[in-house]
Amino acid sequence: MNNFVSGLILLWERAVRVGDWIVVGADQGFVRRINVRSTEIETFDRAQVIIPNSNLVSGVVTNLVRNDRSGRVVIPLTLAAAADAERVREVLIAIAKANPLVLAIPSPQILFTGMSASALNFELRVFVGDVETSVRVKSDLNFEIFKRFKEEKFFDTPAPDTTKVEIVRFKNVGDLLTPFDEFSAATRPKRGAPRR
Repeated sequence: MNNFVSGLILLWERAVRVGDWIVVGADQGFVRRINVRSTEIETFDRAQVIIPNSNLVSGVVTNLVRNDRSGRVVIPLTLAAAADAERVREVLIAIAKANPLVLAIPSPQILFTGMSASALNFELRVFVGDVETSVRVKSDLNFEIFKRFKEEKFFDTPAPDTTKVEIVRFKNVGDLLTPFDEFSAATRPKRGAPRR
C-alpha cells in the first residue's frame, strides 16, 4: 500500500519523470518507467534496477536534470611546489576555453585550493550544457591537461636533497648483536624438559 500511494504521489507531483537522470543511494541512471508500485532505472552499465516508489518519496533522491540539463565538471590537480601557479592558471583556462562542449557562461574557474612545502593543489571547474556529456568532457580535458602539462614541464620535480646520516660515539656495535647460533641455542628447549 505504501508503494502504491508513493507511486500516485510521484505521478501527481512529477518530481521524477521518464528520462531523468537520478541518483538513489548507490544506484544512478535514467528513469525508464514509473509504475504504480515501483520505478525502473537503467544504469550506465545497461542494468535495470527496480526501486520501490516508497524509497523515492521518503528517501533522498538527486535529480540531475530536474530543471536544467546543464552540469558542472570538477577536476582536482596536484602539482609540485616548484610549478608556476600563474602559468598553471593560464594553461588551464586556455584548455577549458578550447573545448567546444564547455560553456562560456558561466566561465571556467581555476581555484588554488591549497599548498604545502612539496605540492600545490588546484581545481578546474567548468560547466557543460548537457550533464550527459560531463564524463566525456572530463576525459577530454584530462587528456589535454596531461599533454599540455608535459609540454610545460609542470610534472618535472626537482631531485630530492641528499640526506647524510652520521653516527658519532657509537663503539662496539658487534657487542650489541648476539650471534644467531648462541641465540637459538639459548632458546632451544632442553631434552626432557617440557615444552611450553
